[in-house]
Amino acid sequence: MREFKPKDRRVKVDPMDLLIDYDVIVRDGSVPGGNFSEAWIQLFDILATHPEVTQRIDTFRVFTHIARNMGAKNVHEFERLEQEVVPDEEVAAQAKKGNLVPIGGAM
Repeated sequence: MREFKPKDRRVKVDPMDLLIDYDVIVRDGSVPGGNFSEAWIQLFDILATHPEVTQRIDTFRVFTHIARNMGAKNVHEFERLEQEVVPDEEVAAQAKKGNLVPIGGAM
């Protein structure tokens, strides 16, 4: 659900979507790297260094795919929490009140 982000937390399926013979690759996960990991790592290097490609491809999804194929089971635990952006005026007001200090100015 976190990766595909369906609307209303639901995914529409029909009986053809559930046919095991067509949709499931038999793999027990006991052999990390069973999905051409080196090729994916090379592709990720290209993706990470070309801004034009990065604009069209979801870099984090590619990274999680590679990590899962290499055996990681908890990739999403490393995601950053979304941070709130505070308007400059509010930051200035809080700094004036003494509630915020510049980095390095706390000591």
